[in-house]
Amino acid sequence: MKNLTQTEYEFELLQHAELIQRCDQYRALCIANQLPQTLDISLLAVSLQAQIFDKLLAVDKGLKARYDVLRSDTARLQLIATTVNLDGYDVVDELTEMGNTIRTLYDEIFLGTAKLNTSVSIENFDAVRGLDLAKLLQSYVIDWTGKEDVLTYFKSVPALLAQITAVAQAADACEHGRTCSESTFYALKAVLWCFDQVGNTLIVNEHKAWRVASTLQRNNRLDIVK
Repeated sequence: MKNLTQTEYEFELLQHAELIQRCDQYRALCIANQLPQTLDISLLAVSLQAQIFDKLLAVDKGLKARYDVLRSDTARLQLIATTVNLDGYDVVDELTEMGNTIRTLYDEIFLGTAKLNTSVSIENFDAVRGLDLAKLLQSYVIDWTGKEDVLTYFKSVPALLAQITAVAQAADACEHGRTCSESTFYALKAVLWCFDQVGNTLIVNEHKAWRVASTLQRNNRLDIVK
């Protein structure tokens, strides 16, 4: 699964703003109805039945007597299920529809060429990540802790390379009557920098820089770029 730069992370948040909003709305609806924040509709239904059943126990002494004589959780759950019919409770249908939308939107997320759900299932996103996409994606952001000097160094280089490119362009223009040769651009792209999406500005390739930084760290050579 692809790691993310901070810029890529922020872009992904914008790309999937609808999913983030839907998850916020889903959690809010669960909280408003005193239900667990989960996509497990069967668990939500049982929780809602238990709420309603508790209210019935407070006003129905006969039902409470039947409940109190039961000794196993299974028997008590069965009594709750047969006593409380959720037909007409719109919140269950609403949560089901919202949950299906969340599943569909989550299934559409790609990080690089791989679907996010191949490494983090929707069940994990629900139960472990709390339907918090920002928190989940944050775990994929490159951590430069202890290697900040490497990133600073690589970010300082494009200005120099831009000057070199300008010199190469001027030289080619004088010698060949054209702008920068393809070989010059290929040489620049082959190192640790690349052009932005517009293609005009040279920026550090953090993915390649990260691999270099990790290699230097393993060999105790981070000081080479300080």
